[in-house]
Amino acid sequence: MADKVKTTKKKSTKKSKAAEIPPMVDSKSIATAETGLQEMAEGTEALAAAEELSTLGQVVMAEGASTLTRGIDALELSERASQLGKIVAAAGVNDVSQGAEMLAASDDIAIMGTVIAAMSTADLDRGMELAGISGQLTAVGKVLAGLGLPIVAAFLAGKGDRLGEIAVDNLVRAGANRALSEAISATGEQMASLGANEVAEGLTRLAVSEDYAAHSEQLAESGAELTAQGMAQMAEAQVLGEITQALAEEGIAQVAGGADQVGETASKIEAAETQDKKSR
Repeated sequence: MADKVKTTKKKSTKKSKAAEIPPMVDSKSIATAETGLQEMAEGTEALAAAEELSTLGQVVMAEGASTLTRGIDALELSERASQLGKIVAAAGVNDVSQGAEMLAASDDIAIMGTVIAAMSTADLDRGMELAGISGQLTAVGKVLAGLGLPIVAAFLAGKGDRLGEIAVDNLVRAGANRALSEAISATGEQMASLGANEVAEGLTRLAVSEDYAAHSEQLAESGAELTAQGMAQMAEAQVLGEITQALAEEGIAQVAGGADQVGETASKIEAAETQDKKSR
């Protein structure tokens, strides 16, 4: 019902406007005015569409800039992770190298301890042998002294005492060598343990460096994708901006052209009304 009332009002308005047009104005001028109004309406619609596209372009441009920024950040993080992975890898290689050197040194120390232990056994055997000979010479000297040979007995006793001193030195050296051998063996074991720890730490760091490298690759791929996406969005926003500008220019031209046509017809109507008044 309301639509019918509106339609009736529009028709009556058109009739009243048509009634206001002087009869001297030709139909061509009226058509020109109607065409101008149509162009003005189309121009207004084009301007509204340009405004919407402009807003959309701004949103797309902002999203593109944000995506591009995130892509660049990801690439920078990728580079940092790569550098950190290289540093950790270098430290791991150094640890493994030091550990290997320590293990090799522990083997050398173990061999040295074995050699000293063998020397200790040899000194012990020689000391015991000399101690036995010293005792034998002392006993023979006492027998010779009982047989009335004091000079020979004294000589043998002196040699027996000297051999006894040498035997004691060998036995003391054997004990010292044994203690040294045990100390060297303990040092070798400690060195081997330290070397094994260094190797383990180095291998752990190498594994961590591989994780850094993998993470760096993932960040690089993500950064490249985001960068490409952001650039594509910004390019799309630029295209939207060009379309917006074209629509705006077209809308302005249509509104201006329509206004000129309406103005031309209005001028004709005004001139006709003036002439009509004069004729009366």
